[in-house]
Amino acid sequence: MGRLLRILLRKPPYPTHPIRPPHPLLTHPKTQISTFAKTTIDVSTPTSLTILLTMNAIGLPGRLICGVTADRLLGPINTLAPVALLSGILLYAWTAVSTLPALYTFCLIYGFFAAGIQSLFPAACASLTSDLSKMGTRTGMCFSVISIACLTGPPLAGALIQIDGGRFLFAQAFGGSAFVGGSLTLVAARVAKNGFEWRVRM
Repeated sequence: MGRLLRILLRKPPYPTHPIRPPHPLLTHPKTQISTFAKTTIDVSTPTSLTILLTMNAIGLPGRLICGVTADRLLGPINTLAPVALLSGILLYAWTAVSTLPALYTFCLIYGFFAAGIQSLFPAACASLTSDLSKMGTRTGMCFSVISIACLTGPPLAGALIQIDGGRFLFAQAFGGSAFVGGSLTLVAARVAKNGFEWRVRM
């Protein structure tokens, strides 16, 4: 088992992929957006639930459009990296949201790109694997790492909100920074595999 792990982790692009845009920061806005709407924007409970449903509903076209773009135009890594960067920028922009129309706008745009990230992650992992016999093992290892992030993400966001006295700034800044850092690891994975030849579809 140890020998298999050493073999799988030896390829330079692969170890960077599980530390790319972490899933806890994908789930953080979805787990906290209703509370943010009620405490910061001062909306009713039904309206806060509508906001959450809006963010989830826009994910359907987000998954489809990002998937088609990766499949027919750019490739999974080339699509995932800018989408992750945009998600990080959007989380920074969330700090400026103070009205209901602005919150709906944020939910629509962020929900679109966040869903795209979730759908592109498995394909991006596969695109880094040249040996198809190891694809299942490598994908499973990636998801094992991500499972830890999924478990700890929402509680971590809640702790940051509590430390900030019920405000969301610390969690928003942490989420944006994690996404920007994750997008850089995707660029590193791409360079490790194909160098600086940016026209290569990957």
